[in-house]
Amino acid sequence: MGPVGAVHDFGAARWYGDLRRLGVASPVAAIVSTASGNGFRLMTTDGAVFAFGDASFVGSLGSVGVRSASPVVAATATVSGAGYHLMTANGAVFTCGDAAFRVAATALLDPVASVAVSADGRGYWLLARDGGIFTFGVPYADSMAGLGTCAVLDVGVELAPTATGAATG
Repeated sequence: MGPVGAVHDFGAARWYGDLRRLGVASPVAAIVSTASGNGFRLMTTDGAVFAFGDASFVGSLGSVGVRSASPVVAATATVSGAGYHLMTANGAVFTCGDAAFRVAATALLDPVASVAVSADGRGYWLLARDGGIFTFGVPYADSMAGLGTCAVLDVGVELAPTATGAATG
C-alpha cells in the first residue's frame, strides 16, 4: 500500500480495490481487514474511510462533520466488524458504527502509534511512540516507558491484544 492508496495482492490475498483513481487528498494511515478476509477498509490521515470487498462503510470524520487538528495514525475494527475506532496522533479517539467510545488521551507528550481493542470490544489500549500505554475500559499491566526499558524516543510501533485479552506491545 503506497501513500496514494495503492493496494497490491500477494500470495492467497485477493485484490478488492484501492484509492489510486479516486484522487484522495490525504495519505493512507491504516488498512483494516474484515474478519472473513474478503475485504478491508482504508483510513486516511484526514479521517476518510473507504470500504472494499465485504467491508461496510459506517462513517468517517467527514461524514459527521468532524475535522481533527491531528492526523489519524491508527485504526481498528470492532469484534463484530460493524464499526471501527480511528485514533489520532494526539490521542483523540473517534468511533463509527458499533465501536464503543471510552475516553481520549489528548494531552499526551508523545504521539499515538497504535491501538488495540479488547476482545469484548468494551475498551482499548493506546500505545504512544515513547512506549507508554494508556488504558480505557481495560486493565493496565504496565508499559515500556514504565518498565524503564526504552532508552530512545519513538520506539512504540504496534500494539495487539493477546488471546487472553491482555495487550502486548
